Amino acid sequence: MPATNAPGTCSEVHESTVARLLNLHDGEAGVMTLVDYGPAAIPALRSFLFRRDRSGIYQPRRWAVDALAALKAYDILADYLRATQPAKDPVERLGDEAVINAAARALSKVREEWVFQLLLSQVRKHLYPGVVDAVGSFDLPEAVPHLIDALAEDDCRSIAEAHLGRVAPAAQALLLNAAARRCPSAANESETSLRQRRSALRIVSDTALPASTWPQVKALISDSDMAIAVLACKLWLRLAPAPERHVAVYRLNALRGRADFLLAEDIDTCLSNLQEDRSHA
Repeated sequence: MPATNAPGTCSEVHESTVARLLNLHDGEAGVMTLVDYGPAAIPALRSFLFRRDRSGIYQPRRWAVDALAALKAYDILADYLRATQPAKDPVERLGDEAVINAAARALSKVREEWVFQLLLSQVRKHLYPGVVDAVGSFDLPEAVPHLIDALAEDDCRSIAEAHLGRVAPAAQALLLNAAARRCPSAANESETSLRQRRSALRIVSDTALPASTWPQVKALISDSDMAIAVLACKLWLRLAPAPERHVAVYRLNALRGRADFLLAEDIDTCLSNLQEDRSHA
């Protein structure tokens, strides 16, 4: 802390003070000190946040985000998101992404339409975990297509799944379409596409699907991916009228001989439960 100024009484805080307070050793304590300075610290915090750091050391700038959020300087965080383009250098870019994530999450605490629209514009540009988390936290339908896109990203998938799980009943059609869409093509599907499709089908399987969606589910029973086919069969057995269930039973028995240990165990459990249900009927 500057020797000549007590927190809350200084007329100006210099960027050098911010840099000294937000060092890697005691930066969290520095956040509290800067918050004590009040609005006088905002200009220097802004300058510190916007400066480039080629080292990739991002934690001090993340602490600057925390201080600005505590001071309710949300306009600065919004300006940062609008203006920042991740660097081309991979090390510097990783640092930029971490700060963008922190700024997006901090800004999402402001539950206003302009914030959601800003975050929506960001998720169109960057499928970063913090941006996905921030826009998904609003539980608004406009974010659903982007959350589904995020299912294809390993570092975003669990976050997107959590948000989609809350809005899944309203997103059934989009999730089923995603479960059936093979990229870049049906003949040459990528592993990323498979993970996205499996995830989308898992999410929608936790909802009460209407009869109008059964043709889509039935089509997935024949999917070339065994995990998707098994999940579709389980969903069909739960939803379809009793006379139609034989389609899934036949497919599960066919898949059983080619399944790995875990999938075979899942199939056995499914068929066993079905047999139990029949015996109790």
